[in-house]
Amino acid sequence: MKENYYQILNISRTASLEEIKKAYRRLSKKYHPDSNPGKDAQEQFQRIAEAYAILQDPKKKSIYDRELEKQEKAVFSKPSEKYKKPDSFFTKGEQAVNLHKTEKQFEKFFGFSPK
Repeated sequence: MKENYYQILNISRTASLEEIKKAYRRLSKKYHPDSNPGKDAQEQFQRIAEAYAILQDPKKKSIYDRELEKQEKAVFSKPSEKYKKPDSFFTKGEQAVNLHKTEKQFEKFFGFSPK
């Protein structure tokens, strides 16, 4: 879904069919190409007509509402396990860096102590 038809018509999701019609009439008069020349007005008028075509039909509106809910759940849901940040890299009681162990490994690898 590319746009929220409720936002285009500036109505709530609980708007009645009468409220949808009123919003459509008000906005279509404002942005109609005959009364408001310009490319932006024409594009807005087409968006308004598309939104009204979906929201005025109960079957299409029902399908649209379900898809909108799915989209909102996907956006606002918890991140999946794939993107979840681990709680901690280290287990309890372990230090972030064990310097003594690191010095021993350095000495073993290079043959001398870094001190």
